[in-house]
Amino acid sequence: MKVARPASPGNERHLVPANATFRSVISTTDDIGPPAHGYRVSMLRIRTLGASEITMAGTRVGVEQPMSFALLLLIAVNGAGVERRELAATLWPNASDRDRSHRLRSLLHRLRRMGAPLACAGATVSLDAAALDFRELVTLPASLDVVRERVTAIGAVLPGLVVSSPALADRLDDVRDLIVGTVMRWLTAAIALARQANDWSLVDRLARAAQLVDPADDRAVLQQAEAACLTGEPQRAVALLDALTARKETDEAVSIAAAKLRRRISALDVRSDSRVAIPPLVGRVEIVRRLWSAVARAADGRGGAIVLWGPAGIGKTRLLRELDAVRLTSATRLVRLEARAAHGLRPFAMILELAACLLEEPGAAGCDPRAYGLLIRARDAGVPNDPAVCEESFRDALAELLAAVSDESLTILTIDDVHAVDGAIWRVLRSLIRWSADRRLLWVFAYRALHESELASLPEPSIVQRVRVQCLDATAAATLTRTVAPSRTVDHDQLFDVAGGHPLLLQAVARTGGDVPAELEWLVDDCIGRLGAEALRALRLVAASGTVTPGALADLGIFDRAELWAILGELERAGMIREEGGELRAHGVWAAAVLGGLLAAPVMSER
Repeated sequence: MKVARPASPGNERHLVPANATFRSVISTTDDIGPPAHGYRVSMLRIRTLGASEITMAGTRVGVEQPMSFALLLLIAVNGAGVERRELAATLWPNASDRDRSHRLRSLLHRLRRMGAPLACAGATVSLDAAALDFRELVTLPASLDVVRERVTAIGAVLPGLVVSSPALADRLDDVRDLIVGTVMRWLTAAIALARQANDWSLVDRLARAAQLVDPADDRAVLQQAEAACLTGEPQRAVALLDALTARKETDEAVSIAAAKLRRRISALDVRSDSRVAIPPLVGRVEIVRRLWSAVARAADGRGGAIVLWGPAGIGKTRLLRELDAVRLTSATRLVRLEARAAHGLRPFAMILELAACLLEEPGAAGCDPRAYGLLIRARDAGVPNDPAVCEESFRDALAELLAAVSDESLTILTIDDVHAVDGAIWRVLRSLIRWSADRRLLWVFAYRALHESELASLPEPSIVQRVRVQCLDATAAATLTRTVAPSRTVDHDQLFDVAGGHPLLLQAVARTGGDVPAELEWLVDDCIGRLGAEALRALRLVAASGTVTPGALADLGIFDRAELWAILGELERAGMIREEGGELRAHGVWAAAVLGGLLAAPVMSER
């Protein structure tokens, strides 16, 4: 019995034969039909990925019974049945014909007693009801939901299965090739879907699975490195790339791509300020996915704009930094600006600063000469503080420059703290963002606000997508504080009680043991100052009460009931209060702020 080798793109030893289609066996119970010859017959399920085991009628056959496992596997893979003589010769090549026949009869008899649905017809042996796990992957995935569901079951192929017979080992190698080819073909399609959706954490999971299935696949290591770059793990990416390029047998194309990615990481490290530690990104999976989806659309010529909004220290800047990774795996241009207080005094100073940055980019020389000259002169001479003059003079010129730059490559413009600019600038930006709709150009802004009503100066949501950056939940908060204070003596639940889900405050109290540093008092004051009078009153009542039910607050008669629910929702989203077991409690930092004096209670404790 010779099993044909299947095919996977780019690997000649992986060719799926035409007769390797999956035959689905559906049953509401493990029993298949009535007992045959006095034996209980059951569905036989064979697991080849992540474990080597067969289950039937409540009985398990694993690698500790290699001959039984191999026999059932070979029969199941062949499908149409195997001749007894060939099967016996494969299992016991050194035994006599008579001895082989006796051993095979004994083994088949024992397996039938265990519940294997074996069918013996003349000189052939087959299985009436067998399900092989890898055949679930014959059909390529059509959606990411299918990918996420099935990738968890993928692991090493036939792990731990060792046989002494060289002939049997050769046959099992053929089966391994069939399994590897089928699974790698599925994984290749799944990775393409995940990359298209810019779900890089899923790409990483799939690439890790591919490496387990085929440890010799260099491309899986390269894909892990790319995913590590795009999920904020450049150090891991470097380690993977260094290990890959150190291999003597690495595929040449993969080796060249790995070296190119390694150079990009090094160049990015040089441009970055290594003295500034970048905090870990936790609890932001959905926002990151939206950002990468916007990048993918812009790369296809469907540009636009996104504004990340939330209170100070909530993590907007950290999310903008996540886009730095786009330069590692593609020829994307990223221009990063930060608004300052001066930009609020000179309405169009930010436009001029943006133009100055773009003039230094490759491709700027392709700009219309008149527009290029106007922008060069403005950059060298400064810009008048006249909105009418600036709007008329620079909007069209800047559009010409943006067209020249984005025609050459995908361009991402990030502007942090854009709340600081003069509102008049949005007339120009609104026009440019609408113009970007059919360009390879993406605008990403960060805007400080506690309520959406503070975004009134921005263009309508149909032009600039609004993405609220909220506080972390308790689980994500504990993940963040553990990276800052990994000691087992730290009570991370208590840190959350103190700071709520505010990332910057969480990191600060984790470092100090519970104290809010003086340099962050402005942040607390800024958030408190953005609360409305009724929200501030409700926060004070919750803080003063220690714990209170929403019903008890409503019974005070101070608030309209409908208004109270909206206020409590606002405070909870802001990370100032939380509800547990129907009772409200204010987080320590915010309770201390509204009741007078910032909290200074250490929270380190021995467990």
